This record gives sequence, structure tokens and C-alpha cells, in this order.
Amino acid sequence: MVDDPDDRDLFRKKMADVRRLSTDREPVPRPRPRPKARFAREEKQQVLHESLNSDSDSHEEVAYSRPGVAPFVLRKLKRGKYSVENELDLHGLNVAMAKNALDEFIQECRYLDQHCVRIVHGKGKRSGKA
Repeated sequence: MVDDPDDRDLFRKKMADVRRLSTDREPVPRPRPRPKARFAREEKQQVLHESLNSDSDSHEEVAYSRPGVAPFVLRKLKRGKYSVENELDLHGLNVAMAKNALDEFIQECRYLDQHCVRIVHGKGKRSGKA
């Protein structure tokens, strides 16, 4: 500590233009943008139609519902009685990114009380990749 008044005055004069650096605040992380579907509305309808009327070799229908979901709910879903309230497209994401995006999406849908959602995943026939 400086005890001499002259030294103290000299120090204050020399430090008059100095500003304290703000080091106690960390930069605020920017929120990552939500993945967006790449298909136009007409293409979405075409993809949905193709997936429901697939001419695959297996001709096997893939359907799943958690225990407790009434069978009529799946029937109504197959007949298009429910409208999609939200959608998540996972194309272009790696596994870790897709898991995080899916977790956030499900939490958001629960918060917004959305029950019928579409999750686009995997590799489509028109992706150009084998």
C-alpha cells in the first residue's frame, strides 16, 4: 500500500483514463437454431403418401404404440384423422445431435400439449445415397 500522499496523487493522475475490464461476466451462449424440414409442403404430402403406400419387397406394415394406447388411436392415425401439429427433421445430424434435438423437441411438444408430431429420420429413396 502506498502511504505517501504525493505518490497516491501521482498514481491517481496516471490511472485517470484507465477503465476496469469486465472479466466477471462470461459470454452468453447463443441458442442453436432448431433443425428445419427441407421438404416443401407438396413434397411432404408426396413422402407421406409414398410411406403409406410403399411397394417394398416385404409388404410389412411397421407400427408401434406404447402400452395403454387404444387400438382405435392407431386406426385413426392410419386413416389421417389426426393432423400433424409439429415436425422435426433429423436429416444431416449425427447421432449425438439427433438425440439432443429429439429430447428438446419432445419436451417442447409436451409443454405445448402437442400429441401428433412427425419425426423425419433415416435415408430416403431420393437422397442420392446408397
